[in-house]
Amino acid sequence: MIAQLLNTYNEEEITDNNDLSSEIHESTKLQRRAAKLSDETLYDRLSLAQKFSASRLNQYGYKLMFIRGKGLGSSAFFECKDRVATVDSAGEVLISPKVKLRKDPT
Repeated sequence: MIAQLLNTYNEEEITDNNDLSSEIHESTKLQRRAAKLSDETLYDRLSLAQKFSASRLNQYGYKLMFIRGKGLGSSAFFECKDRVATVDSAGEVLISPKVKLRKDPT
């Protein structure tokens, strides 16, 4: 199949297609970031251990901002005023993680 593509298109067209594919990928990432999920949807995506830890953090005023990763590699990010906390998939809480978050420009 690759040989057919090389015969059908010249290198310049293939490069243009790769550039277009990269632009589409970047655009999709930006749209995904812009789409804000409801709190209920976010909490549904937490593991049981993360939900337990989240309930404890909520008692101190922390709110769930977003989740990164899936399954055993996921981390939930919480915010309270200017403080950030993370909860890994096992429910382990880090109150002062060494992460730098981007601020929403709006």
